[in-house]
Amino acid sequence: MKNNSIKKALALVAATAAVAAMPSVAAFAVDGDLGYTTDQINASTIKPYITAPMIVLDKSEAGSKQTINIEVNAGQTGYFASTGIHIYYDERLKIETDPFGDISVKGGSAVQYLDALKIKSDDTAPEGFDGFFAANSSSAQKGMDGIWFTFNVTVPADAQPGDVFPIDIQYRENAAGSDLFRQLQKESEVSRLMHAFAFTQGIFNPSNLVTAEDDPNGLIVGSSYDGYIAIKADETTTTTTTTTTTTTTTTTTTSTSTSTTTSTATATQTATATATATATATQTATATGSQTVTGKATTTAGKKTTAAAKTTAKATNAPKTGVAGVGVAAAGLAIAVGTAFVLRKREED
Repeated sequence: MKNNSIKKALALVAATAAVAAMPSVAAFAVDGDLGYTTDQINASTIKPYITAPMIVLDKSEAGSKQTINIEVNAGQTGYFASTGIHIYYDERLKIETDPFGDISVKGGSAVQYLDALKIKSDDTAPEGFDGFFAANSSSAQKGMDGIWFTFNVTVPADAQPGDVFPIDIQYRENAAGSDLFRQLQKESEVSRLMHAFAFTQGIFNPSNLVTAEDDPNGLIVGSSYDGYIAIKADETTTTTTTTTTTTTTTTTTTSTSTSTTTSTATATQTATATATATATATQTATATGSQTVTGKATTTAGKKTTAAAKTTAKATNAPKTGVAGVGVAAAGLAIAVGTAFVLRKREED
């Protein structure tokens, strides 16, 4: 069994090699363009897009049944009548069968008013895939937007995180005929251009690869698959440690002040400071006589010093304190999701 687990980006050179290896079939355009140029196809008045779901499951959902809806949308009503297309899915997915052992594929709302639905298992599915051919026919042009075909598959019980099970919609042809998407008047210009758009631009193929915009989960970017069921990959957890450092700086300021006080009385001198200060004061006191006192005093915060006269002193350069900043280191979170697809070789019916 081919391992269809894929990584987020697939090599374009691998897709080119796959295209080169595809067998060519005489008398038919390999990609369904019917000989029209890209500009002519893009000018089609009807542009059908045919899509498969992109489903991501938790590991706990391994072994579950999932519904696959193949849808068609062109923003139109009653724009097709006859169709034929090949649908493939990873061979590890097991399709639901009816009571008779045949695969159970039903038509959806898009073809409910058409006449007939035919489903046939495809024994020539590409390597690593199982699949079927589905066709509608009608005498009335009543095909419209909505679910085209619907079927159920079971995901392997042993599916692991990162596993991807691709779903592929293909245009195929052989000497007996080819797939088609036509109006009631099959060979009209409008009908043929609609067909060409559906199989060249409306599905992914080696000439129209999946982009990051097409696949929001990034699991089949660069491939020609149209959808998938995937098991969510394990996440890598990164632990972030934050360290905080606090630095405290204390500044001590020494100031010297000189003051002269004249008083006629007996006074008390009080000095309070928050730092160690050295002061020189000159005092002149007059009582019974005249007395001059010159002295040097040291004051300590929270204590009182008493002298024979009242002294008023101005303090300058008040003590300063400061706190330095905080440094923080942080680490980021990284998620690595990796899966890998190998583009397959398309085979003719």
